[in-house]
Amino acid sequence: MERRLWEQYHTTWLVPVTAAERRGQWLVMPRGQPIESGGDWLEDWTEGFVDAHNLGSTHGHDLGVDNIVLLEDQPRLCDYGVLSG
Repeated sequence: MERRLWEQYHTTWLVPVTAAERRGQWLVMPRGQPIESGGDWLEDWTEGFVDAHNLGSTHGHDLGVDNIVLLEDQPRLCDYGVLSG
């Protein structure tokens, strides 16, 4: 699923998929640094993410600091489930 969504959305908001087996048995993504807490930026980042991807909202999806990592000093979504809902 992540490979397909990366090909569809290919954006700096996501941790990139650098390689993937076509049948979905494995994929390779760079490892980002965990984010310690949501802080004040999380709500703004989430709103920007929703707007950038023309999503109605992220309501009902588990979009939080556990799903976001720092990669190249920028927050990136590493769990693409919010895009598939």
